[in-house]
Amino acid sequence: MKKKIYFFLNNKILTLDTVIPLIFDFKKENRNIEVIFYCFNKSTLDEINKNLFLLKLINNVGVLKILPSSSTIKIIRIFNIFFNLMFLLITSIFIKNTYIHFKALELFPFNVLYFTNKKNCFYIDPNPWGYIKNLEKSDDIFFKNKRFKDERPQKEIKYTKNIITFSKESPFVERMKKKKKKIFFLNFPRADKEWLKYCYKESQFFIKKNFSIKKIKDNKKLVLYLIGHFGAISGFDKNTNGKILFIKTIIQLKKINDVFIIFKPHPNANVKEIKRILKNLDFINYKISYMHTAVLASFCKYTISNYFSFALPDAWFANSITIEITKYDKEILSFTKNNSVGEEFVNYFIDSEDKNKLYEILSSKKHSLHKTHKKNYKDVSSIDLSKIIYNS
Repeated sequence: MKKKIYFFLNNKILTLDTVIPLIFDFKKENRNIEVIFYCFNKSTLDEINKNLFLLKLINNVGVLKILPSSSTIKIIRIFNIFFNLMFLLITSIFIKNTYIHFKALELFPFNVLYFTNKKNCFYIDPNPWGYIKNLEKSDDIFFKNKRFKDERPQKEIKYTKNIITFSKESPFVERMKKKKKKIFFLNFPRADKEWLKYCYKESQFFIKKNFSIKKIKDNKKLVLYLIGHFGAISGFDKNTNGKILFIKTIIQLKKINDVFIIFKPHPNANVKEIKRILKNLDFINYKISYMHTAVLASFCKYTISNYFSFALPDAWFANSITIEITKYDKEILSFTKNNSVGEEFVNYFIDSEDKNKLYEILSSKKHSLHKTHKKNYKDVSSIDLSKIIYNS
């Protein structure tokens, strides 16, 4: 019987983004492995189904299921959980199942799977870009100042003994070592050369399929704009938010005639409000796409964001020129030295009050790229992952 790997995603697509490049290469070398992805609510399932690129990849390497069922009837949902747990418990007697999760198997009733299969259970860090010190400092300040302090994300792992992570510098790693966890280090999944090659090929297919984009590309500069949350964000000045920054950025973009914007909304972004703002500002040079950032950035010369997100490195590794136009709190700027919290992945950091810098960058033919733009990161090794799984 085939060996099965079960990925228990959390409620953010980021977790799927983290594991897809790993399993993408791994599956090529291990055809006899069956991959099953579980998500835990219908909204996450809907977001994945909306992202045709990720959905295509899932279907290429495995299957996607929801646990519990999408039914609104409580008894059906409970039965679905019970049935799936019993199925996994029974099959694990005969098949060497592997469970990879983002904390789901730390919680009841799913921790039953961990206790019955400890050796083959792995927690994987949801942050695929490793430890970013300034970003964590910014988050600490943000959540400390928030009214509900318990909203601060926690990564404490109580039960799972096997930890997969992407940074040796992380304080999380030190805490796990003290708890005698077994730690496996992998390189950045979304920086893998084969993954980036695949995304580039998909980008060429995307352009051919969208003839209007190809025509625009020949006449204008394509700019990818990552739109996120319109409220308060970690690091923001107290007098600003995502909506204010978006409006200010669009007003600046209107001054540049030879650009065309492709908006990539975050799953939580309010697309109706985005369209309303663009209509009120009489901004028409745009298209909205839910394609993966690495694919869009492969043919967009520039990528803009109003705060540092984990999608920016995708654009950075795709050789798009990354621009963060924002308004940071003075306390944050003091330890970032007037730079982005994720400066290693940001080519240009602009204060939103500077009304000329964005125009200058997008109009220039020469760019002084960040000194780490061509940093030689090691490839992600699918062989490393296979060794971890097969030796478990």
